[in-house]
Parts: sequence; C-alpha cells; structure tokens
Amino acid sequence: MGLFSLFSKKKPHEVYQALAKKIVLSSLQFRQGLDAPDNKHSADAGAELIYLLLNLLDQTAFGELGASGRDEVFDNVLLIVLDDYVSAIANTDMPHELQEVIKEEMIKEMNARQSIYSQCESFSGDYFPSKGTMIFAFSFYVHKALGNTKRTDVDEILIGNQDIGDSDIEDFPELTDVLEKVLSVTSILESLKIHKELNHLR
Repeated sequence: MGLFSLFSKKKPHEVYQALAKKIVLSSLQFRQGLDAPDNKHSADAGAELIYLLLNLLDQTAFGELGASGRDEVFDNVLLIVLDDYVSAIANTDMPHELQEVIKEEMIKEMNARQSIYSQCESFSGDYFPSKGTMIFAFSFYVHKALGNTKRTDVDEILIGNQDIGDSDIEDFPELTDVLEKVLSVTSILESLKIHKELNHLR
C-alpha cells in the first residue's frame, strides 16, 4: 500500500454513503425515463431497481469481504437507501409514520426479491436474458410495477423452472424491453463502481 492510498482511503461510513447515494440517484433517474401512468407506479418501478442493485451489492460484498463484511455493508447501505429514497418520493406533507410504513413494505419486497434473484442461474444469460436470469425477473417486476400485469404466480418461471406458456405471454414484458433493461442496468453498474468502493473496506 503506497503513501497516497493511505490518504485517499475512505472511511466505512463514507463508502456506505457513496454507494447509497449512487443507488438512489440511479433509481430516481431510471424512474424518470419510464412511461408511468402515475407517481405510485413510477415509485414502485424505481424501487425495483433498488432491490436489484442491493442484491448485486450483497453478492459482490460477500465475495470480496466475506459474510460478516457483507452484512455490515448491506445493512448500513440499506438503511441510508431507504431513508433517502422514501424522502425523495414522499410528499412534503407525508406523515413520518407513513414514511416508516413505506420503508417496512420496501424491506418485505426486497426480501422477496432476494429470494428470487438468488435462485436465478445468471445475471443476463449467455445469449439473451430469458427465464432464469436476474434481468428477466427484474424486467417482469418493473412490468408489474407499472400496472401491466397483476400476476403473482410466476416464481417458477422467473427462476427458470417452468416454461412460459402461450397464456402467459401477455403477462411478461417483450424481449425488446428486457434487452433495454440489460443495457440500462449494465450502464448503472459501471457507474456504481461497487468493486472500487468495497476496496476501501479491505
């Protein structure tokens, strides 16, 4: 470790803040680019990006810092993200109690997404993102958040254990939409620089 790196090394709380800020800003920008019918739909879709990015942070932190290091990073970043995102989407007159309810609901949704994403075979697949990839599952969740389907019995399809039947097609996003999500999320991950931030915690 060189002398310069000693002075440039971030403290843990600075790493957590930096990662959380990037995740929230990415989510808000993603939300702005959606053709959402109302504020709640776009807010829910923006939250879906947060769940995906937190899952990818979780996996990366585990690989680089181990279980205990991962837990510390994830828990700290999660709390900051929830506070900042809910503050960003909340009306100025929204009661604090309601904001806390929203955070609790987001934690429940995130845990459900963690379960699905952890069972996916890969991030985007070898050729194109189909069932069993995280991007395909993410695209479905955004599709649902935007009010395009009410299906809830799709877990086996999302993790790749069940094929999409003819009667299922209308409940899933088109391939072009999924491919757009690949490009969007890949670009966001490059800007997050998760590995670089986590190196400060070694």
